[in-house]
Amino acid sequence: MKTDEKKLPDNQPCFKYNSEYRIAICSVCKYGVPPRSVKRHFSDEHPVIAKKRKAEIKLFRQEREPHLAQVGDVVHPDQVCAPIEGILTHTRYVCPVGDCRFEGVARADYPNHHQTILKEMNRHCKNVHAMIKQQKWEGVPVQTIFKNPYIK
Repeated sequence: MKTDEKKLPDNQPCFKYNSEYRIAICSVCKYGVPPRSVKRHFSDEHPVIAKKRKAEIKLFRQEREPHLAQVGDVVHPDQVCAPIEGILTHTRYVCPVGDCRFEGVARADYPNHHQTILKEMNRHCKNVHAMIKQQKWEGVPVQTIFKNPYIK
């Protein structure tokens, strides 16, 4: 059994539809899938699942694709709100010094990313602000609807 198959039990749908944001969410990747990519997402990213669940994916497309918001039309929250169910939650760290805007986001889908980001944050504080003492970082949960960094 391939890794992707283990991530998607038979009783879980391939896509979830979020009516508030009008987005398709991949149940394996745990990110939103842009409308133009729904047709090929599973065949490109999860081909074993795509072959097994072809009818389910086709039905989702027929029922939900016409209702999906275009990427530019997805309204992003401008204040703290409840997490979007089915989307990965990452951790954002921000430099504690005044107006410094340095930040790092530890992605939940990359193993050991937290340690890498925290080292980077400490290196920044040492090199830019001459802070010798290791900082105690407090992260805040954040979500990115679409995986592609060029899609907001």
